[in-house]
Amino acid sequence: MECLFGTLAKERRDRKQVEYAEVRVMSPEIGVQKEVSWLPLIGITYDAKDDIIDLSVESMNHMIPKPRELYVDGAEDGQVTCLEVRRKDGIVELIELR
Repeated sequence: MECLFGTLAKERRDRKQVEYAEVRVMSPEIGVQKEVSWLPLIGITYDAKDDIIDLSVESMNHMIPKPRELYVDGAEDGQVTCLEVRRKDGIVELIELR
């Protein structure tokens, strides 16, 4: 995971344009809950020691604990448009980027 997030950080620096993020959390117990709604993206990192993904957006951080599976979707130009993170507890977090 660390390699992927390093690549994403470099891609964002090279693009030099503001990117926005939306995060939805999904589980059978809570349904679909919007956690972040199209805020300017500052960065996405993975901390291997604490096993957590940290999504930094304007005015807040959204933490995703214990990610176990990660799926990436992108546009034809190679830009990442969506990350689906499946946590150890079964909850799915969808991060959309534009």
